[in-house]
Amino acid sequence: MAGLRENLVLRYGMRQNNNVKSAGYQRFYAEVVQREGLTQRGFIDHVASHVIGVPRALVGAVIGQISQCIPELLSQGVSVKIDGLGVFYPTIHSKGVMDPLKYSIPTDVRGVRMRFRPDSTMDDNLTALEFKRKASPELAGVFTEVVTRSPEGGEPIKATQLLSWGDWRKTVE
Repeated sequence: MAGLRENLVLRYGMRQNNNVKSAGYQRFYAEVVQREGLTQRGFIDHVASHVIGVPRALVGAVIGQISQCIPELLSQGVSVKIDGLGVFYPTIHSKGVMDPLKYSIPTDVRGVRMRFRPDSTMDDNLTALEFKRKASPELAGVFTEVVTRSPEGGEPIKATQLLSWGDWRKTVE
């Protein structure tokens, strides 16, 4: 199975922490520039474009079954390892009790979660350090808050925009 391609560009912007109670107040932190996500149909089209000789309908059927089978297996306590991707596994978040006889699922179980751990084998290493190396982060600009008013003069509308690095530098020089 092929691993992650080299030299993929992951665009990020810088965002200033404006929380006065935070130890990182006024520091800038990197944040991924989020693009529109893919629907299942879009993901199927993308996968089908990578595999030659496999009909799109078959790719769609397999992906559809994966999205049903993984939660089914996790609910039975079975983890699922997909080579080159990682391991899906279930966890329970609960309160601790002094007496197991007084343990109550409705009140003591706070959540049941589906977790994911990236593959870390040599050929398909998706760990954070390796993904950072392969994804080649690239600075796209600085996120800034913009306040506008509607034409009717209503309440101010806050929005976030991504200023290019050059345009942002002009605002602070």
